[in-house]
Amino acid sequence: MEVPVSNTIIEHLNDGVVVIDEQKRVVDINPAARKISNLSEHSIIGNPVADVFAETPAMLNAIEHPEQSEREIKVSHEYGTYYVKVTSQSLHNSSGEINGYAVIFHDTSEQKSAEYELKDIAETRTAELSNTSEQLLQTIGEREALEEQLRQSRKMETVGRLASGVAHDFGNLLTAILGSAELGLLATKFDSKPHQHFLDIKNSALVASDLTNQLLNFGQKQKPERKYISLNHIISDLLNMVGRIIGEDIRLDIQLATGLYPIHADPDQIQQLITSLCANARDSMPNGGQLRIQTENFKNKNEIDSATNIDSESSYILLKIEDTGNTADYSNTISTENPEPIVKDSLDLKSIGLTIASSLIKQHQGDIEVDRKVGGGTSIRIYLPAIPNMELVVKDTKRENSIKGGSETILLVEDNDMVLNIAIRLLNDLGYSVLFAHNAEEAMELFRKNLGDIDLIMSDVVMPRSSGPEMYSRIHAMQPEIPALFVTGYDVDQSIETLEMLECKEHCAVLQKPYSQSTLAEKLRDLLERETA
Repeated sequence: MEVPVSNTIIEHLNDGVVVIDEQKRVVDINPAARKISNLSEHSIIGNPVADVFAETPAMLNAIEHPEQSEREIKVSHEYGTYYVKVTSQSLHNSSGEINGYAVIFHDTSEQKSAEYELKDIAETRTAELSNTSEQLLQTIGEREALEEQLRQSRKMETVGRLASGVAHDFGNLLTAILGSAELGLLATKFDSKPHQHFLDIKNSALVASDLTNQLLNFGQKQKPERKYISLNHIISDLLNMVGRIIGEDIRLDIQLATGLYPIHADPDQIQQLITSLCANARDSMPNGGQLRIQTENFKNKNEIDSATNIDSESSYILLKIEDTGNTADYSNTISTENPEPIVKDSLDLKSIGLTIASSLIKQHQGDIEVDRKVGGGTSIRIYLPAIPNMELVVKDTKRENSIKGGSETILLVEDNDMVLNIAIRLLNDLGYSVLFAHNAEEAMELFRKNLGDIDLIMSDVVMPRSSGPEMYSRIHAMQPEIPALFVTGYDVDQSIETLEMLECKEHCAVLQKPYSQSTLAEKLRDLLERETA
């Protein structure tokens, strides 16, 4: 049966058109449809659609079911891929009966390509935004961590200031206690019970003085001062403090090697290293346990982990700190190349001790190993460069019988009455004449009245209204050669930095509170004899 479709019209359409009759045979097909289906002009007309479009099943399905509503299909063959929208129009004979269909294929490939390109762009941008979001979250996390570190740093700074203030006030008390004890020793017979009591008071005050100095060092950024020291002596001096740090429920086992090599180190930093690690050990033994501190000359370098930075040709001492408590799972070795210890569990304040330790050890060209024992407990091995052929000369601190006094006149300036009174008694006992004042204004008035008769100024550094160095600058303008001994309960290094700004700094010295009579006498004679030399 003939299907009434204008061949001329469909030949020039941009859309592909396939005309079929009611027996599903191809009646006509335009060039656009042949291009989409990759068909030649031959062997098409009159053939069943199932044979003609066997290689393009998507088109075959659309043509075989022309009665279906508008839809989109994908046609692929060796020469390309087309995205087409399929519609159909029924054809009728003169009686109005359906005798075929015109199936129309509208090529939407360019539109689809643009859509897919936009989709790719959108996916790429989404991935980029996702990465940016992750980076932003990471940055926010890092910022929050930095802010937390800043808060902790400010807390530590506040605690450091508080400790410094407490140490200052405590230093004033100890100055009076230590001075009174020394005067008591001088006033009693050597083998008497009162003499022994005063000696006990003095020794206790000296121990407290060490604690005060450690409080002053806490939380303060001080310039490292390297000295040739004995690690054994440092540990022995710290025993009382370590005992207070770890508490009574933790047993302290000290094993110090005889003939331990000296090291070249900052004593305060080494003290900070040991106390930080002891505090770390205490936190990992909440129910008590044992803390062992051991020293030895390190000889067998084959035992060192290969990750450490130990020079096999150099000499080292080994400091071992071991506890029996439960700890976080620290990495086996912490190299000073990366001073931050890695904690495999959560990073908490317990790792601060290791962070401080690793940083300080790096400054001293040493290294550290941290091993967690099976069943709990941590063993820390610290290697510090040593000087094997050096013999340390231990300074004799028992110099009471060789104290040297004088007969000069000293202007004493101190705003604390308790310290002032004991200082007057100590100076008088040394043979000095004393003029005293409670502040800079009183001192200036006394100096003017006794101009030329005063041999030395002994003044507190921090005083109300005017500091000791400020007062001394005015005095120095009137009597340039007069020396000054500044006494402070605060950080000595800061006081020295203050004096460095004075033009007359070569005539000055600093004495840390609390001080003994022998130390005071030595400082005074050094200044006075320096001026007469």
